[in-house]
Amino acid sequence: MSTAPGAPAGQERVTAVTGNHCPVSGTWEPAGEEGGRRRLLEGAVMPAFRNAAAQWKLLEGLRRRDLRS
Repeated sequence: MSTAPGAPAGQERVTAVTGNHCPVSGTWEPAGEEGGRRRLLEGAVMPAFRNAAAQWKLLEGLRRRDLRS
């Protein structure tokens, strides 16, 4: 996991790379790509995108109440 520089104070951008474990449950999107959104749970392995490794950015974290069925 890393945080992107230049993010507004208190709003760090969380990123992760294909093959690493997901650091935060939420909606993720490959950096610089549209339409590749995935909802991943913390601890899941970050997937490849279009059969290639990708840098993923967290768009929105999930809260416990979001995980109830």
